[in-house]
Amino acid sequence: MPDLDIVMYWCCESVIYDEQEIPSSTAGTYKVRWVKAPDEHDYSMWWHCYCKRFRYFHQCPHVEQAKKRHCGWDQFFNGGEPIKDENGERHCPRCNGPVTAQRYGV
Repeated sequence: MPDLDIVMYWCCESVIYDEQEIPSSTAGTYKVRWVKAPDEHDYSMWWHCYCKRFRYFHQCPHVEQAKKRHCGWDQFFNGGEPIKDENGERHCPRCNGPVTAQRYGV
């Protein structure tokens, strides 16, 4: 079996962590987060909201709104290059937010 090559790609920091304030129709706003699963051996990401509906049903309209706003750009999956500003710092081509380097085995 051949060895994997480790390749560096850029991704928007929203791929790793995202927190949004979503307005509620009844109680002001709720924080919705895109976070790593709580199990230390599980590397998947999932949405979490602090409203009662999400607590009982694991879905709510706040999460659906957050998903629409979530950037999630990843060079490995979406292609493209990060944008460089006049200081040479890289930014996400979709949302102009910060980017971070990720390693992938190919």
